[in-house]
Amino acid sequence: MEDVRVIAIIAMSISIVSTALILANISISQTAVLDIKTHIVEQSQMIKSLNQQLNSTQQIIEDQRKTIAELHENMSYMTSQINEVKGRVMAIEQGLNQSTIQVGNHPTGVAVNPNTNKIYVENYFDNTVSVIDGLSNTVTNTISVGIRPNGVALNAETNKIYVANLNNNTVSVIDGLSNTVTNTISVGTGPILDAINAQTNKIYVANLNNNTVSVIDGLNNTVTNTIQLGYKPAGIAVNSATNEIYVASYLSDKVSVIDGATNTITNTITVGNNPHGIAVNPKTNKIYVESQNDDTVSVIDGATKTVTNTISVGAGPTFVDINPDTNKIYVSNLNSNTVSVIDGSSNTVVDTFTAGLYPYGIAVNTLTNKIYVANYNSNTVSVINGL
Repeated sequence: MEDVRVIAIIAMSISIVSTALILANISISQTAVLDIKTHIVEQSQMIKSLNQQLNSTQQIIEDQRKTIAELHENMSYMTSQINEVKGRVMAIEQGLNQSTIQVGNHPTGVAVNPNTNKIYVENYFDNTVSVIDGLSNTVTNTISVGIRPNGVALNAETNKIYVANLNNNTVSVIDGLSNTVTNTISVGTGPILDAINAQTNKIYVANLNNNTVSVIDGLNNTVTNTIQLGYKPAGIAVNSATNEIYVASYLSDKVSVIDGATNTITNTITVGNNPHGIAVNPKTNKIYVESQNDDTVSVIDGATKTVTNTISVGAGPTFVDINPDTNKIYVSNLNSNTVSVIDGSSNTVVDTFTAGLYPYGIAVNTLTNKIYVANYNSNTVSVINGL
């Protein structure tokens, strides 16, 4: 019986211990569940806080987008205002830098005597030359010449002006002192332009219709030589320092080089399409030739007789003149009603001026640095202050 009692006590003890363990496990599980619930609550609060922060960030981003859009609008407005002001400034500068003189019917060529500050403008349909006083910018005299004057050159040393008359194949000689025609010289057919070597007192006339150059002795006003050259000579210029004459042939796209001592062609240079106006800087020995259909100016090195640069200008470049003292080249652009200014040291266009309708002939007064542009369709001469 005693053994049975012991066994019963042991069994009861085991049961009590088991029950206690079960109760302990239950207690541990309840604590774990409470911890998990607390963690979930904390995570939920964190997620809620993150959502609030995200919403706040999105609002900030949206506000910044609106601010950037407003800044873009303000910048666009400011840019338009700046451009408008620039346009007004340019217009004011253009007005300050330029004046206009009324002349005859369809002016073509222009020549300047820097010694007397007189400007001579051919009027194609009036068969006259307007004389402008460079000081007052007024026409002081009108001189009758031949039929359809289309080229004018001036010898500042002798104060003689030579006008090529296209339709009666002559050159009118004007005395700059008396403003009268003192002589009329017969040349080739269709004389269109002329140029002068003041040092030799020789006048060179490009005859468009028989493809020649007439050489006139300025001392006795007689033709001393006729030189055959390329097809349709349209532009002519002289380098008095080298005694070379450069003739642009419009339909052969070439420039012929004539030796003034022998009156022979020594070189032929290919340039752009339809070369027309041509001018020489004797100080740099550079020659500038416009190509009307390319809207370019070819730069020729007078020493090597090669094209060293091609410069884009306005539409339909027609004539060109140079101020050797400033090394600036001025190009009249017939189809864009502008004048392009080229810097001879960099071969770049540094400025563009608005002229009248169909700017044609152009000439520079090297002493006053004023540029005179004959506007063919507005019957005016624009006077521009040079750079």
